[in-house]
Formats: sequence, structure tokens, C-alpha cells
Amino acid sequence: MKRLITIVSIAAAGLVPVAGSAAADQIQVVDFSAYPAGTSAASISQPGVTFAVPQNGPAVVWSDASLMDDALLINDVTTAAPGSVVSMSLDTEATAISYPFASYGNCGYPVNRFQLFRNGSLVDDTVVESCDKGTYTRSVAFDELRITAGLVTNAEAVSIGSIALTFPSVDTDGDGVDDPADNCPTVPNADQADQDGDGIGDVCDDDRDGDGVNNVDDAFPDDQTRAVSCEPGYYGAFTCSPAPLGTYVANPGALAARPCSPGTYADTLASIACTPAPIGSYVGEEGAAAPTACPDGTSTVATGSTSESDCLLDTDGDGLPDIVDPDDDGDGVDDGVDVCPDTVLPDTPPDDWKKNHYVADADGHFVDPDGRVLDVTVVDTGGCSGSQIVEAAGLGGGHQRFGITRSAILDWVSSLS
Repeated sequence: MKRLITIVSIAAAGLVPVAGSAAADQIQVVDFSAYPAGTSAASISQPGVTFAVPQNGPAVVWSDASLMDDALLINDVTTAAPGSVVSMSLDTEATAISYPFASYGNCGYPVNRFQLFRNGSLVDDTVVESCDKGTYTRSVAFDELRITAGLVTNAEAVSIGSIALTFPSVDTDGDGVDDPADNCPTVPNADQADQDGDGIGDVCDDDRDGDGVNNVDDAFPDDQTRAVSCEPGYYGAFTCSPAPLGTYVANPGALAARPCSPGTYADTLASIACTPAPIGSYVGEEGAAAPTACPDGTSTVATGSTSESDCLLDTDGDGLPDIVDPDDDGDGVDDGVDVCPDTVLPDTPPDDWKKNHYVADADGHFVDPDGRVLDVTVVDTGGCSGSQIVEAAGLGGGHQRFGITRSAILDWVSSLS
């Protein structure tokens, strides 16, 4: 009786280096323990390996203490005629095979057969006696294994354990990594780089960073977190969106829009910069879409004001606070030489305004009710309107009632010389 040699399964499927063989050789193991008991041989699925039961049967995955556990049991006892056959065909030619076996029946009879074929031609024919146990090992090129149980009677059976198949290595791209282990077998990549871990090497992966955008369309093909580079005014990692109101994007490739800082605002989408609050307004918070106007009669000294406290008195409403306005009342005469610094134009006409009596209009000209215009303005009068001259010169009631006369205006001008 031959001693049973157990083969440890290296992998349920796939190729790994053969221990003790040339480094280029690869092994694939058909591991029957990976299938539930009772699985028919015809249902066993392995990469590049096809099982069939062309004659009689049964041939199922089974555990039998008298033979071996987790094995393929080929049993002829349930059929009327001897000879149950199982075949294993390979898509790729192997160069060696090894598996443990055990048989029972009427001991000492040549009742089981292991055969190897290459392109349909027999290359090995081994007969195994009943009650034998051992390991079938052959180094020969083949593409089909046939196992027959019960050559003589229908009372024999044979079990085989995991099948180790040796294949010659192929390195199509010559990068030193054999095709079965090469994550890009047709393009050289000795480093086997695969940044997204999808099993496809970076050099032949259409989307090497694995972000769902193909390299040709990906502005950042090696960055899983982004795929587009947006132009100024837009932002985003995979699509470009316009900067919302109150925000801006100054540079290309931004991932987020930035809020406008206090004192500035953005009142349009896709802004590339924020606008300083104009004179006469302020922006007190970040992310503003519009400035806030100063209260009536006030204004700011400069653009970009950040608080209502920046809004200062602006007597003439010209947008310049009095603190920086050289002509607070806006009459055209600088404060330093303005005899009447609080002039309000236009002058209010008296109720009985008469011809040849004058008041100052909005432009500082002296006019009468008929539209006559003197060749004298409030600039000549030191910034004083008609009513202010009447009050300052202590003129009589007629000037107050009907308006100031031309002669009174000229006398005032002369008094200033």
C-alpha cells in the first residue's frame, strides 16, 4: 500500500510560484474543500479549468474516512456497467500535475486509471490498483486529465484531493512580472503601481486615480479628490459652480469660494473680486451681497467702510463729510473764506417777491421773479445768499418782504473788499 501524501492548498484559484521549481513557473490549485459536499464535478468552476462527467457516475465532492476528506469521489457502485469517468480540460497547456488519491474495492485489482492528453493524444496512462493510496505526480505537457473508476466491476471507487497544476510563465511585456501576476500584462510596468487598488496598473488604467473620471478628461488624474480646474469666478472638485453672491474666486483651480470681507461686497455671481463699499455706505459683515447706505445727511470719508460709525455729518450732501469737505455748505466758497458758512441754496423767495428784487438760486446766481440774472453770484458775496445778506446787513423790512435789491447786493460785495 502506498503512503498518502497531503498537498496543502496554496490558493483556491489563481496562480502562485511553484515551491522548489523555476521562479517563472506558476501553480494553480483546484481545491475541492471550497465546494459543499455533494457538489457534482460538472458544477466545479475554476479559472481556465472545466470539469465534465462524460460516462456513468456519480462524481461528487465528498468526505469519507476510509478514503479522504474534502475530495472528489468518483464512484461506480450505483451503475450497472463498470467505469465512471471524470474529465478536467484546461484552457492553457500545463507542464505538471500532482494530487493525492485513495481507492477502495476488491484489493489488488487494476481497477482505476489516470490519463493525460495533449491535443487529443495520450501522453500518460497510469493504472492504479484498488486499495492503493498515494500521490499522482507527472511532469509532462498536457491539456486534459481523465480519471476512470471501476474498470473491472461496478464495486470500485477512487477519491482525489486538491489538484496542483503547473503552468509555464509568460511575460508578454517583458517587464519582469509574469502575466498572471502582472496588473498590466501588455505594457511594461515593473513597479506594478496601482494607486486606486483596482487591480489594473496605472500605466494601462483609463482612470488611474479611481475617481470615476477618465485620465483624458481629468485635470488631476493622480488625485482622487478632484478632476477639474475651474477658472476664476468658479470653484469645485468635479464640476465648476459660480461663486455665490457675497463671495468671490480670484484664482483658477479653487475648491471653494471665499466670502467677501467686511467693507466689501459682491452683487453678482461668479465674482473674481469683491467691491469696496462706495463713499456714503458701509458693509459691516463678511459675505455681503450689497452695501448699506449711510443715514441721510451723513457720508463716509473713504471707500470700504465697515461700520455705521464711519458715517459722518455731510451738511451739503455732496458725499464728503464735513470733516474732509473744504466747502461744507456747498456754496462754492471754501470754508476758510466763507462769510456765511451755513448757506442753504436755493434761497427761499419771500411771499411778496417782486421784480428787480433778488434771491439766490440753486446754482448761486441772483435772480428776480421775471428771470433776470445779476452778474453777481454767492461766490462774489462771500458765500452769502440774499436772505443772509439782508439779516447780516440789518436791511429794512422791504428787503425782507420783497427780496434784496441789486444795489444792496453790490453794497455788500463792496463791503467785503
